[in-house]
Amino acid sequence: MGGRNEVIAWIIGLLSVAVVLALLVLALPALPFGSGFVSQLLGQSRPTTSPTVDATEAAVPTTGCGPYLGDALWQSVALRRGVQLVEAKDAPTSAAKDLVGALSPQVQLSCAFTGPGGTEKIVTSISTVTVGAEQVATAALGSTGFQCVPFGQGTRCTRTIGAVTEDDVIEGQTWLSTTFTNWRPLGYTEAFAAKIWPK
Repeated sequence: MGGRNEVIAWIIGLLSVAVVLALLVLALPALPFGSGFVSQLLGQSRPTTSPTVDATEAAVPTTGCGPYLGDALWQSVALRRGVQLVEAKDAPTSAAKDLVGALSPQVQLSCAFTGPGGTEKIVTSISTVTVGAEQVATAALGSTGFQCVPFGQGTRCTRTIGAVTEDDVIEGQTWLSTTFTNWRPLGYTEAFAAKIWPK
């Protein structure tokens, strides 16, 4: 008797499964995602995820200030949280105002980075100057406390007063001038120079 009950229970179980499957098949055409649903049930398709792009990994722009900085500095300077960048053609911010007037630089590009609090700033200008400007600048800057040393095929003059450091490089007819205030990333001037005067 017990064996007969087990057989009956087994048959009822099979019928129940068959009914459920039949209802499922009948219901699928009414579902817009029916085929995908079946595929997932059968293990024939797997969900995929779209790659996310981290804003801090954005590509370096091919124009403006980006190419001068390169990947590493672009990430740490331009894409630093809260930093504002203004690209223009503003005159050098050199403390040697008389020198700026004497050289009459034709500014090709200026890059002004301002930190989130407004107290951290980097202002860089790339200018075309006349032949002989290197000698004029070296003499003028050297007489006002700048330390001038050979740099590449040109001259580099730097001076720090308090939180402000000015860094000027002149080679040929190009003048690279940067004023750092409370913020001086390692290798910044060198990165610009490498692009301006490739060796």
